[in-house]
Amino acid sequence: MNPFEAKYTSEALELLADLEKLMLLLETHPDDASLIQQVFRNLHTLKGNSAMMGFRTITDFTHHLEAIYELVRAGKLKISSAIINITLASLDHLSGLLNGDKQIGDSNKHLHDILTNDIVTILDYSNEGQAVSKGEQLTIVTDDATIYKRKPAIPGIRVPVERLDTMMSLVTELITLQAKLNVLTSEHPQPDLVAAAESLEKISTRIRDNAFSMCMVPVENMVTPFHRMVRDLAAELHKEIDFVTEGTETELDKNIMEGLQDPLMHLLRNSIDHGIEEPALRQQTGKPRHGRIVLKAYCAGAHVYLEIQDDGKGMNIEKIRRTAIKNGLIDESDVISDKELQQLVFVPGFSTADQITETSGRGVGMDVVKRRIADIKGRVSIHSTEHEGTTVIIQLPITLSIIDGLLVKVNGADYVIPLSAVDICHEVSSVQLMNGFAQVMVIDKETIPFINLQEELVGVSAARQSHEIVIVHYGEKKIGLLVDIIAGKFQAVLKPLGRYFNHLDIVSGATILGDGNIALVLDTNKVIAQSLNKKSKAI
Repeated sequence: MNPFEAKYTSEALELLADLEKLMLLLETHPDDASLIQQVFRNLHTLKGNSAMMGFRTITDFTHHLEAIYELVRAGKLKISSAIINITLASLDHLSGLLNGDKQIGDSNKHLHDILTNDIVTILDYSNEGQAVSKGEQLTIVTDDATIYKRKPAIPGIRVPVERLDTMMSLVTELITLQAKLNVLTSEHPQPDLVAAAESLEKISTRIRDNAFSMCMVPVENMVTPFHRMVRDLAAELHKEIDFVTEGTETELDKNIMEGLQDPLMHLLRNSIDHGIEEPALRQQTGKPRHGRIVLKAYCAGAHVYLEIQDDGKGMNIEKIRRTAIKNGLIDESDVISDKELQQLVFVPGFSTADQITETSGRGVGMDVVKRRIADIKGRVSIHSTEHEGTTVIIQLPITLSIIDGLLVKVNGADYVIPLSAVDICHEVSSVQLMNGFAQVMVIDKETIPFINLQEELVGVSAARQSHEIVIVHYGEKKIGLLVDIIAGKFQAVLKPLGRYFNHLDIVSGATILGDGNIALVLDTNKVIAQSLNKKSKAI
């Protein structure tokens, strides 16, 4: 069963359960207009959903049943025991269809024909102006062995978001308590205590993973409204655009999803307005009349990536350079790669649009995109080829609550490096550091530039006999981060630093260690970018 059919079946069974409850209430309150209205509404919803999914048998059968309550609602028919009995029998039959292959077969054809005939008879009586009260002429099947008995199993439940948030809060407290227990176990290594702590850690990890999975939402839920937006804006700008989505079954933390909607809206509007050309111009350049925008989602490692691709005119590098020089962002003598120039579109106020429109051109879109994505611990980059198109890549963490990290010490202070950024760790001697030219050393026959975190975080470097180096990914490159001690792997429950520490860009949050101390969680990309920026200014 595909996900769409599973969701349809779950919702349809909920509607049937609700209808059964309403029918029992209607039996004792046959003149309650609100109950009749609710029964009609539920049947109408079931019919519409079934038609959308292409289940013709269920659609037609529900349509006939719905017609009875349309007449009741209009005052042309009175609720009777015969109508109640036929409706309850029909609900059992629909339940059997939903839990089966949703088609009529040898096992249920006889019952289906009897119920359909009874419903049509009621409708005929009503059209002739006769009342259906006792049902003597109706073959009502109520307790026959052929009636499908409803399965007691519930395929799914709906949980309020507040309860999920409470559960995630409790899970984070459990992880913090687990870290404290690990510290106590290391201080008092009794065999029974060690075994119990290890078992509890395994269970805690499974609870954490299950809690995370419950808070994950398919990207499809966020993308669906964008189809209408692309259609309407394309029509407004007289453009022909095909909007395609791929990998929308990929799941993201609901908190990340909430912060992602506005940035994606900005990017799609930019692709429609700046990227895709008018149909006539596309044909002149040998392109199809219809432009194409693709939103692709996929997982890689501990991250989710979203790509927005268009086959439009791309970015004019020379125009970007002239605008950057005009705005004082670069000098004419600066040697900057095309890739670096393209990233300038994220600078506040930067725009190459010749005219301002209601859609774009004010230079307030792309910087907002970058800031909003940074707020949810993500990164964004842009790659473009003139006359071929543009691709915007957004890298996001799978969750914001708990991360696996590497606990390190630098000048006596505790720091956490996200494990998703780590490639490998090495021990290095002071001799290797002294021989390192321009902070570059050779590790496993590979030349690795490194940053001394003592100098970067504290401002001084204390002499030590040996250090340890953590090799991390920085884009497509590898950079070493020099630390004093690598304490080991650590599950970090991320806590915000508060507004007084908002200026600390290199720190993405804090976590409480098992001994009660605070460790700062480093954003390795920003640590490296800050170090490179300092060096470039010093030259």
